[in-house]
Amino acid sequence: MYFRTSVPVPAYPCRIHHQHTLLSMGSCFAEHIGRRLSGLKFQQQLNPYGIVYNPLVLARLLRKLLREEPPREAELFQEQGLWRHYDFHSRYAQPEPTDALLIMRQQQQRAVALLPQLDYLLLTLGTAYGFARKSNGEWVNNCHQQDADLFVKQRATVAETVGMLRDVFIDLQTRSPKLQVILTVSPVRYQRDGFLENQRSKAILLLAVEGLTQELPFVHYFPAYEILLDELRDYRFYARDMLHPNELAIDYIWEAFTDAFWTDETRQLSSRIHKVVQSLQHRPLHPGSDSHQAFQQQLREQVQELQTAYPFLSFAHESQKIKG
Repeated sequence: MYFRTSVPVPAYPCRIHHQHTLLSMGSCFAEHIGRRLSGLKFQQQLNPYGIVYNPLVLARLLRKLLREEPPREAELFQEQGLWRHYDFHSRYAQPEPTDALLIMRQQQQRAVALLPQLDYLLLTLGTAYGFARKSNGEWVNNCHQQDADLFVKQRATVAETVGMLRDVFIDLQTRSPKLQVILTVSPVRYQRDGFLENQRSKAILLLAVEGLTQELPFVHYFPAYEILLDELRDYRFYARDMLHPNELAIDYIWEAFTDAFWTDETRQLSSRIHKVVQSLQHRPLHPGSDSHQAFQQQLREQVQELQTAYPFLSFAHESQKIKG
């Protein structure tokens, strides 16, 4: 007898390995998956604009990357003593406008540089709801806790979502013909919209994803949303807020993702990298002891061995910790 439902994961025509170039964007669920990829030394940039929830905003920001359209100083505004931009998450806000602009432009330029050789675009769609400025009608990525009267809340339609993402995906693949797009819908429930409205929002995103995967053969859907809501249908897989997946659920979805998209070689290399990275996080009780020095030497040899065998891997940060 079986006491749970299993979500079938498709057999995808593409596989990810460490020599691929990845760009991950989207909601906080994209951050969870993206950080794990970065921790395993994949060549990836994660959320150059910060967390993005709405698909129309994602499409607009991807279009800005294609046009190499940098943020301008005139677009910055000051709120709570920090200079901000409607396209960028508040983590990029700075006390000085020149500093804020520099950080934002650096993040965007890194993403622009990836586009010609981009292999994978990983997008997590969070909600169909968003906010547009009353002054010009443009959807914003972040309201930065400004007065609600400055914005109007809107909900993207299926047609808008399909149209804007389809067009930008086609243009991205023109720039990088080998591009594959992997879409997910965030399993996080957005209580602030109301539970009924959250369901309607997710339905719009799921229908839009269906349209995109049917129209574009290089666009694929990974069912993270269904895995949490159907396969892990129990509050023990949620965080204390009962809305976000907890670490156990993220581990489970991550395992399903790697099973679907990794080659055997990718898995083996990731395992070796994980062991080295974990060892580097070890805090010694006696840093000057002979045993710790031997441990450090062993780590240096392991890092050197990996870099010799896989020269595209970068352990620059880790190497600083284990200098001889």
